[in-house]
Amino acid sequence: MPAHVNHPPAPPRRRAQGTRSRRGCRTCRARHVKCDETPESCTNCTSTGRSCDGYDKHEVPQERAGKLRLCAEIATAFRWRTTSDERRALSLFQHLTVPALIAVFDSSLWQRLVLQMSHGEPAVYHAVVALSAIHQASEVTIGSMLARQRRGPPAEQLHRASVWRRFGIEQLGRSLAALNQRSMSQDPQLREVTLLCCLLFIVGELLQNHHDAASQHLLSGVSILCELRRQESGRKPTALSPVEPALFTTFLRLEMQYTHMGNSIRLMCLADSQPEQKHLFSPPVFHTLEEARQAFDPINSAVFRFQASTWTKSPAEMAAAYPVLLAMKHDLLSRLDWFWWSFEAFYHQNHPFLGPKEQRSIDMLHLHYTAAVLSVKVTMHLHDWAVLDPLEAELKHLLLLAESMVDRFPDRPALVMDLGVMPPLYIVAIACSDLRARWRAIELLRVWPHWEGSWNSILVSSIAAEHVKAYTIARPDVFAGTQSSVMQMQMQDELRLVDALQSVRSMRNWVCVQSFSKVL
Repeated sequence: MPAHVNHPPAPPRRRAQGTRSRRGCRTCRARHVKCDETPESCTNCTSTGRSCDGYDKHEVPQERAGKLRLCAEIATAFRWRTTSDERRALSLFQHLTVPALIAVFDSSLWQRLVLQMSHGEPAVYHAVVALSAIHQASEVTIGSMLARQRRGPPAEQLHRASVWRRFGIEQLGRSLAALNQRSMSQDPQLREVTLLCCLLFIVGELLQNHHDAASQHLLSGVSILCELRRQESGRKPTALSPVEPALFTTFLRLEMQYTHMGNSIRLMCLADSQPEQKHLFSPPVFHTLEEARQAFDPINSAVFRFQASTWTKSPAEMAAAYPVLLAMKHDLLSRLDWFWWSFEAFYHQNHPFLGPKEQRSIDMLHLHYTAAVLSVKVTMHLHDWAVLDPLEAELKHLLLLAESMVDRFPDRPALVMDLGVMPPLYIVAIACSDLRARWRAIELLRVWPHWEGSWNSILVSSIAAEHVKAYTIARPDVFAGTQSSVMQMQMQDELRLVDALQSVRSMRNWVCVQSFSKVL
């Protein structure tokens, strides 16, 4: 009989290390268990009588996912449970959405303050995640539109866009729920949280082509700011947080853009921001680009309102109001000269020493100024060829400036929060005597499908094409040789505009649409 052999004790059994699902349902991920990822509802939940909360299948492109990381001070600051998809969306917001929003001008609101508030306020957090997801859906959709022109409809990209959009809508619901819960408190910061969520909702709705919903959110934000202004008008000046002034400026610029959409609300008395008459002889000295923007904003806003009040008038109303409008025109040109007196020196002294981004920003402000001057000159005379024809050279120069600016946006984001190339290109498209220059401006609007605040390049190009069609009908003697080919292209634009009119309830009130009758 063999001798007894002592075997070493068997090592303790270890739990099998399967690959934990990172894409499982929300219920399994919350329980920290492996999910079998059965479509619709996982078997792990249904077999145990649990309710499966569904999946977050919002895939980030692999080439981006490996490079994007949420900054450590934000990633570790949340007091509530976050999902991996939410964190990915927040990282995309930081690295992709914010650079797009500030592609034209820098903004402390988007670069710093929004992210700071998002890690302390659940309502802002979910609104940021929602905007990031909707932005990704828009980027994918635009990419599929451009690819469809070359290779046919990319079904996979359209599916990805739909998934991102659903996730964004879900996050919007969570943000609203958190905001409603927060409204029960008496926290003095509630006002800023509500305003910031309002702004994020506006941008998200615009990216989904929901103009009417975005307009309602804008009206809500404006109402809050107007009430705040009334409450503080009789008080002594107090130290404000940096969020509130930045929000006020952003809402003011958005409201200015809505001037052309027929539902503008005066956010503030523009006279408070306009230079007094005595200052016209002593223009300020600009030390920063932001100072120049702050001086130009009220003038540009007045130009927009001048256009809106003029383009909606019938010929009889124009004749009756002509002396008043003419005085307004000369006043605006004087104010623009006042601005240029200071800005020209600032431009030439600083432009050579700025980096590429800063040079693009200062050149954009120069483009806005040039467009504003020509807008004032042509606004009262869209049907008067004797006035428009001599301005052809200036309008073509404006087209060259805008074309150069388009070329300086190699990435061409789907969304920026400031006015950029659309207003200059639109003025060329509706006022230049050269039909080829008009059509070139429309082509530039289409080659870069994007949003500039509340302005959509596809809609703007469609409206401009309607002006071109009216122009060719009004002057057949000048364009008899090219009219047939241009009209054939314009039939497609007419269908686009009809679709837009059906999708946007308030679009028939837009100043640009109402101005067609003046051209005919």
